[in-house]
Amino acid sequence: MPKSLAFLLEHKYTDASLRYANLKGRDHQVASHLRKICDETGFCFYLASFHREVFGGCDDNGPFEKKRVRFHELIEEIDRETYLTRIVDLEGTEIDINLQIDDEILIQECPFDKVDPDDEEYSGYTGNEGVSATHFYRRTVRTPMKLSTRKLTQDIRWQ
Repeated sequence: MPKSLAFLLEHKYTDASLRYANLKGRDHQVASHLRKICDETGFCFYLASFHREVFGGCDDNGPFEKKRVRFHELIEEIDRETYLTRIVDLEGTEIDINLQIDDEILIQECPFDKVDPDDEEYSGYTGNEGVSATHFYRRTVRTPMKLSTRKLTQDIRWQ
């Protein structure tokens, strides 16, 4: 069981716009209710920039323009790293940066299945090695936490 939880927001936010007042649509509605519940129960929540890198082998067929596929499909996942690159309180004050996290903290089940990455690094054949790619996903999350255990780094670090 993870020590903290994170919920992916519907919209993507830049680091500069990461604060409660800038949340849009459903993100703002849910955050408003969550903020009220947190106040009543002794919890708080943070907003964070979420960054995931997935590295793996892929075919050399390339992204096909006629199929409108922009990224190489990973056939075999070799490595995955996930970070909260910037964590802020609701006013946008930076709490911490670059926390490596475990995917278990995400409340949504398989949120990146059938979702194109935001970016890709592709390497063609290099000698005896096959073709590989790294997919990058950038999103925003909210992570609730009990006020009495507000030391974020102790709650969500797994190292």
